[in-house]
Amino acid sequence: MAITSLWFLILCVIAILLFRLSPSVKLRLATLLVANAIFIDSLLATWSEGWVLAAMAAIGFLCLRLVSLWRRRATMIASIVAILGIFVFSKYAQQPTGPLFQMAFSVIGLSYILFRILHLVVDVGQDEIEHAPNALQFLAYIFYFPAFLSGPVSPYQQFIAGVRDRVVLGEKEVEALAVRILTGLVKIMIVAPVAQQFFLYFSRAVKVAAPVTFLMAPLSTPDIVGNSLGVGLPTCVAVAAALYTIFLYYNFAGYTDCVIGVSGFLGIDLPENFDRPFSAGNVSEFWGRWHMSLSEWFKTYVFTPLVLAISHVFGRRGQSTFAACLCLFLCFLLIGLWHGSTLVFAYYALYLGAAAAVHRLYQIALGRWLGQKACRTLTRNRLYGTLCRGLTFAYFAVALFCFWMNAEEIAKLVGNLGAMGIATSVAALSLGGAIGLLAADALLAGCGRIASTASIRAGIGSGRVRMAVKTVLVLLMGVLFSSAPNFVYQGF
Repeated sequence: MAITSLWFLILCVIAILLFRLSPSVKLRLATLLVANAIFIDSLLATWSEGWVLAAMAAIGFLCLRLVSLWRRRATMIASIVAILGIFVFSKYAQQPTGPLFQMAFSVIGLSYILFRILHLVVDVGQDEIEHAPNALQFLAYIFYFPAFLSGPVSPYQQFIAGVRDRVVLGEKEVEALAVRILTGLVKIMIVAPVAQQFFLYFSRAVKVAAPVTFLMAPLSTPDIVGNSLGVGLPTCVAVAAALYTIFLYYNFAGYTDCVIGVSGFLGIDLPENFDRPFSAGNVSEFWGRWHMSLSEWFKTYVFTPLVLAISHVFGRRGQSTFAACLCLFLCFLLIGLWHGSTLVFAYYALYLGAAAAVHRLYQIALGRWLGQKACRTLTRNRLYGTLCRGLTFAYFAVALFCFWMNAEEIAKLVGNLGAMGIATSVAALSLGGAIGLLAADALLAGCGRIASTASIRAGIGSGRVRMAVKTVLVLLMGVLFSSAPNFVYQGF
């Protein structure tokens, strides 16, 4: 059951009505639990995937109960180790003798469940959550169907507050949620597929097999040779990388818009996941705008504890730079390895960690060299800021090579490009990204002004009329586009 399918729309309508009509918290939680089960059952390819999810939930709830009964540091650490152990074994272990623990990279929702369970265990263990959730609350939260497939990673406190409080939606709120879902559908159905088709064309031009499944497909043309477009290989590689980045963003952001809108109709707020990420001028700012709920989770539960632990060990102020760089590297290394266990994702993890650490060192060195005042002046310079945006875009586009190529392809591509070709590709990505982002800013601003002017001249002043029109458009999009592109991240 795809999020953009008619069946998902029917499930959402029924769940929202039953949830809002339920007179008690238990009935609302039971409604979510049934909706969760229906949705997840429609996604599972085999019974073994269901057993993996059930085992993860059972171990997680057992650990949560232990931590709530014995709120000691040792209990919490042992619980975290147990949960991570079952996760790693379920996701990466291969047992050819039985169907249960096969290579479970495709177990849908496993990683998002991990984040929610660890959040509960840590926050209960540290008394951030006074009353640990019971079994019904636990299962409704970790399997919450709007956010099960695509996130965002929401805190339990926010979830349970939405269940307990009967949020009344006004006309403006309903209209805003309808617009949010409609915007997400446009991103998924129109913008992302267009970018994907151009990406497929350019990726074929350099003889790189393009992904035909959710992440990457087996190679049919491993040799990277010339192309039929009349342009050089570095240019084709740069264009393909840029197009895949655009496709990924609009696919991911579109699904996020849809689930935030659906959850809003239930009265449960989900955190924002994107905040114009390609307006970021550096690596740190980018990760504060891209997949923000995941970045915030890692900052809270990985980066900050690591910094405190390393600072405690070294105990000197002079080690603060070393601690920050090391923790950034380790944090991004974990994020990279979370995506997959193959060699190409090891490269991805090292790339993310090294880039984050190098950027931190660059910031420190620039501040010391120019001084804080001159550094602030430089960062406000329009040309410098535009070039930094282009470099940041290129940084992320290069990272995403690991999503549509395997290690052997990347090695052959590097060999065929050579040092000069690689430099040319990165320069083209950076400069093209900078120019393209400026053009996109101007285009979006112009479209916004045109739409605003057209609405005023058309005399569309009735909020109910606007709400009705947009709601009908959402329903039509759901019916007409019942077969949608897969969510790129669904395997995580």
